[in-house]
Amino acid sequence: MRRFSYDTAESTNRRAIDLAQSEQATPPFVVRAATQSAGRGRNGRSWASPPGGLWFSLAWPATQPLTDYEPLPLVVGDAVATTLDHTLGLTCALKWPNDVLVRQRKVAGILCQMELTPAPIVIIGIGLNANFSVTELPDDLRHPATTLQDELGHPVNLPALFSALIDTLESHLTQLGHAGFSAFATSIESRLAWRGKPVRLLRHETPEPLCGRLHGIDPRGRLVLDIADSTQIFSTGDITRLPH
Repeated sequence: MRRFSYDTAESTNRRAIDLAQSEQATPPFVVRAATQSAGRGRNGRSWASPPGGLWFSLAWPATQPLTDYEPLPLVVGDAVATTLDHTLGLTCALKWPNDVLVRQRKVAGILCQMELTPAPIVIIGIGLNANFSVTELPDDLRHPATTLQDELGHPVNLPALFSALIDTLESHLTQLGHAGFSAFATSIESRLAWRGKPVRLLRHETPEPLCGRLHGIDPRGRLVLDIADSTQIFSTGDITRLPH
């Protein structure tokens, strides 16, 4: 897979989109930057990208119906968690829909975008807090975050970890194309943070939060909550853990 590396980029997702749209590169390819000047998370949130992290985007051909990519952030999260488990011995959880946690703290975030020109592709952006301390993040982003260095007590081999992540991502995405989301449902359910616990769901459609017990995910990767006497399904939103 072709790889593009930069000292800095506004965002690796934006750089990957530009490369694909200008036909300077044909997916699949990877764009990595040592830092990002305007990294973005889901819903336009800022993403701090200091030196020492892994900030990269994978451009992948979208060969399946677009609805098949709805659970893509969970599949990518499973790939990241699997890599961190196997290479570093960390126990990771997945916070629906797009975060990877260690000890209930966010170590990685995922932003997936669909682009339809010149050919349908998905852009998979991954930000992994690695070789720096969480104290280097802005105060408003520091909690509840963590970094690999803080968790392990030492820096990691970034080139080796990056190569392992790309290998696992390529394998997961290939399997997703062949077998669909069902190939990952069991693994993702086993990693799902706060399953069976009370959570609060915030949605853009309404200012009022919903509170319920996290039941799991459905066959399309949507959130399933037990609310009062009913079970409800949600495709978007942000969840936080509630006290018992």
